[in-house]
This record gives sequence, C-alpha cells and structure tokens, in this order.
Amino acid sequence: MDINKSITTKGGAAKEREKKRIKLNVAAKSCQNIQHFFMPINKINEHDIDDPTSASNLIMCPAKFKPNLKVVTSSDNQVIESENTSQENDTTNLEVITSSDAQVTVSSIDIHDPIHPSSLTHLNLKERILKGGYKPILSLYPRKLQGHKFRSFHKEWYKQYDWLEYSPTADAAFCFSCRMFKGNEKNSGQIDSTFFEKGFSAWYRAGEAFKKHQLSKYHLNSSTALYNYLHNTSIASKIDELHAYETSQKEIERQNNRITMNRLIDIVICLVKSGRPFRGHDESSHSVNQGLFKELVNLLSKYDTVLKKHLIEGPKHALYTNNRIQNDLIMSIHNVILQTIKINVQNSFISILADETSDVGHHEQISIIIRYFDEEKIDQLKH
Repeated sequence: MDINKSITTKGGAAKEREKKRIKLNVAAKSCQNIQHFFMPINKINEHDIDDPTSASNLIMCPAKFKPNLKVVTSSDNQVIESENTSQENDTTNLEVITSSDAQVTVSSIDIHDPIHPSSLTHLNLKERILKGGYKPILSLYPRKLQGHKFRSFHKEWYKQYDWLEYSPTADAAFCFSCRMFKGNEKNSGQIDSTFFEKGFSAWYRAGEAFKKHQLSKYHLNSSTALYNYLHNTSIASKIDELHAYETSQKEIERQNNRITMNRLIDIVICLVKSGRPFRGHDESSHSVNQGLFKELVNLLSKYDTVLKKHLIEGPKHALYTNNRIQNDLIMSIHNVILQTIKINVQNSFISILADETSDVGHHEQISIIIRYFDEEKIDQLKH
C-alpha cells in the first residue's frame, strides 16, 4: 500500500495516528535480539526478528541506535559493553549478560598502572617506591599479530629484569626506575620516552630492546637516583648519628683516662708509703735512670695495654708524668685522706698525741697523732 496516498485521504487526527502506527511497525521490524549481533546474517532467524513477542528477544534496540560493541572475556564470564550513539548525539552505555550464570564485573582504574600519569609528591614518593613496580601476573596476556606470529608479554621477564613493569590497559612494558625519576637533571638531554611514557609493545624484539635499555645512560642514571634515594638518610638523621658517635667516643676516652689515672695514683701511693724519691737527676727519654716514678710507669706499661696506649697515642702535653702532675697527685691524695679522717672521727671518741723535735736546721717540728675507733676495720676483721 502507498503510504503517502493513504495519508492524504484522511483527516488531520487520522493522519497523525497513521504516522505513529507506521513508525512503530518500522521500528518493530528493524529491532532484533542482542545475540544476533554476534551471529552471521544468514543464520539469523527472521521469525525472531519480526516477531516482537519471541522468547529469544531479551533486549530490543530501537533502529536509530547504531551499536559499537566491545567484548571482554574474563575466565568463564563474558561481559558485553555497548556504546550506542543516537542521531541527536546522545550516548547510551549498556552492559548485557549473554549467559544466565555469568556475573557482571566492573573493573576500576588502578592508579598504579604505568600508563596513567604519575601524580606523586615528595611526601608519598618513598611510600610508592617501597611498594615496587607494577607487575600483574595474568593467566593469559593479550596476543598481537607481529610479523607472521601472534606474540605477547611473558611474566618470566619479571625475573630477568627487576625494573620491568606491565600495563594491562595499554598492553605495554615500562621501566619502574625511569618512571619514578624521569625528572632527574642528568636525564634532561635524553629524548627516548618509550619505557616511561609511551610503553614498549614490540614483543618480537623484546629481548634485544630490554637489554639495550638496561645498558642505556638514561636507565643507569635513573637506577642510581633510585638507589641513592632509598639508602640516603635525612640531614637530621645524619646529625643525630654523628652526635651519638661523638658522644660514644668521648665516653670511651673518659673511661680510658680514668683507668690511666688509677694506675698513676697507685704508683704514687707505693712510693709515698715506702718513702722513696719520685724524680731523678735526668728524666729525658734517652736517660738510663729517669727516676722511680717514670721508671715504674714504663715498667707497668709493658703489661698494661691501656697505659701503653695512653703513652704512645695520647697527646704529648697530657701524659700526666711530669713533676707538676706528680705534686698534684700527692696533694690530691693528701686531701682525700684528710676528708676521710674528718668523716670517721665525727661523733667518735678520739685520743691525741703530740711530739715536738728540732731538725738539723734547728727548726721546731711538731707531729700530731689522732687515734680513733674505726668501725669499718672491725667489721672487716670479723668477716
């Protein structure tokens, strides 16, 4: 029947109803099952297309939508993403499950994927570096026809090249150290951005390209920068370590000085108790007899490593063996003995003996003897 002729013989309302009916019939005939998009045209059942009540018609698509389909397979599930563009530039996104047992999986964008621009700052750079490169392990990597063979990325390359990364989104390989430190000033003159911007996907020559990149100046500079960044410590940590080291060295030196001084004090006490002279007529290093004090110091240094190290490595102006130091040691011992006696005689019964005599110069010399009861000595005798 001639459509235009039938419209002209009817009134205004009838014309509008007739136009709507014709449009609906045309749309109904042009709609088809979503499964028919994946079947050859000669196998499509015309009855299923023409009959809108057919049970096989799961989803009906208006004729004005032009489908642009992309099929993504993951294990046993098949998800179909349909982007349809209308004549009015309207876009509709559809996700259709073709199997009743299938599940829809919506994959979110991984910010660590090398294909995405890095937005790291100095605050979170180290945290990202410690996580290492992006190395997804897939059961099957996408295959591309390169030359006369289908080739793909291999997970065994991760073990051969520890810097290698892989982007599932771009199906390309990247270099982790070059991505992290592409702004290194030593790399400013390099122009090859394959392994840190574009990504490498020419799998037929992957072995040769990986070895070449690993020996390139750009990669060596980036790897050095990565190592230095991970192993260098902050200035504050360096200062703390240096301060701790200096403090420990000073403590060791202080302890050694105390041990040396104890040796010298013991030599002074030994000479004083026996009433022997300290100094000799010639105390120079080449003298045969340097005096009892220095001779005892030299004798003891043969068997005492601390005293020997002090005499050999110690500062020459602080050996503590000259005549002034000897007098200072005698006075120090004298003061300590007096303080000890004062403490012991407090609140104790004492007896005092005094004796006066003249020396060869006819000068009167008096000696005072204090006798007291020493409880510590009694306790030592009891034990």
